[in-house]
Amino acid sequence: MKKIFYCFILTMGLFTSSLAQNPYFLFAPEGGFPGTAVIPFGSQSVGITVYLEYYNVVGNGNLIKPTLIVAVDGDVVSPYDLCSVGFGGYVPNSYTVYLTKGYHEVTYSLLSIDPNTLDCYDPMIWQSDTYSITVKFKVAVQNNFAGGTVVVDGVTRNSPYYRTSYTSDNITVGANAQTGGAYSYIWNANGTNNSDWQYALEGSGFQQLSTSQSTSYSVSSGDKNTILQANLRKICNLTFSNQFTGTTETGEMKVNGVTYSAPTSAFAVVEQNAISAEAVYQYTVNNIQYTFQYWQNETGGRSTTFYPGAHKNYTAVYRGVPIFNDITNRNLTFNTYNPRTEKNVKLTWSEHQHISVTKYQIWRITKYNGQMSSPVLMATVNRGTTTWTDYSFYIGPTPDDYQLYYDVRAYYSLEGTYSPESFLMSYGHDARIEKSAAEEELIVKEYSLSNYPNPRLRYS
Repeated sequence: MKKIFYCFILTMGLFTSSLAQNPYFLFAPEGGFPGTAVIPFGSQSVGITVYLEYYNVVGNGNLIKPTLIVAVDGDVVSPYDLCSVGFGGYVPNSYTVYLTKGYHEVTYSLLSIDPNTLDCYDPMIWQSDTYSITVKFKVAVQNNFAGGTVVVDGVTRNSPYYRTSYTSDNITVGANAQTGGAYSYIWNANGTNNSDWQYALEGSGFQQLSTSQSTSYSVSSGDKNTILQANLRKICNLTFSNQFTGTTETGEMKVNGVTYSAPTSAFAVVEQNAISAEAVYQYTVNNIQYTFQYWQNETGGRSTTFYPGAHKNYTAVYRGVPIFNDITNRNLTFNTYNPRTEKNVKLTWSEHQHISVTKYQIWRITKYNGQMSSPVLMATVNRGTTTWTDYSFYIGPTPDDYQLYYDVRAYYSLEGTYSPESFLMSYGHDARIEKSAAEEELIVKEYSLSNYPNPRLRYS
């Protein structure tokens, strides 16, 4: 209805008023309606606000419902027409019209109802002015990281740069090697994770535009809020180290086939490009054997290839186990057999060199008549104790009776690990059987009473 009504009033022409002074309006401040406007990036339209001053309107008793009518491309956009407006009319001091991209015609008209007919479809048109405007839009040119610079139409600009554009424009763009935040960025063309230019239409994903460092983009009507993005690549600084407990040893690391002291200096690698590393399998420090376990927060074995996406320290994690055996440092011995006196089996060993070995476990296996028992934990003693006596067995001269196997295992408290088993054999016989035989000799076996030649008590 608004469009039909507006077309009707335009065909009537301007009414020649019988009033002494016709009502009219002017834009304030002066300067007229703009010929161009730009939609801000991310928006769908731009608001054009005009400020109006009315003359011979306010207080004019001969005007019935004086009303400002605004139309865009022939469609009424103002809130009232003469049939819907209140008796006081509608003469705002300012009005904002919202325009989409492209060419538009905006018409401002001042109307009132004819006092002779009082018909809202029979207007008096006091003024009607039409203005042409071209509405442009923005295209963003940016890096694939926050900040930095881009080259737009031959000029270096801060990223993102919002370039005013219109259909058939040609935008030339270029990428710069630069530093942004904690990283250096380059235009990478080494064949792995190469740089490129991409574009993304509004509401769509990125598509490749060019693999050249400098390129151009032809703007079409659908490019409002389009993004042109330079995909530079980070230079990742990588270091390698080992993690041990209980030692200041740092070890070595092989990187790209070359052995370096760890922790290494930084290796500069383009993001997502390969770098290989190989950790040493095993170290021995102060009789703690450290064995490679895994790469911290990474997958892969001892020798692996990494594809970094950021600055990073790659850490090889080791697990320490105490070395405690008679080839190296335990020196486990037994007391000497003496045929003239029974002695319980007594173990003596050396203190482990590492102060974080805080305990020792004593294990025993017995072999009798060809039958081997399972290992049994006999005792746990603290550091500082280097002897232990087995009161269940006497030391023996030959394997004819019991064969006794003993193991003293060191406990490394920093890792919660024990030395591997290392049994040492001795000979013995069961002290419990010997004790039972001795006690049996003390038992009275026979009692008798006789009266010849004298009464007496006899026992055997």
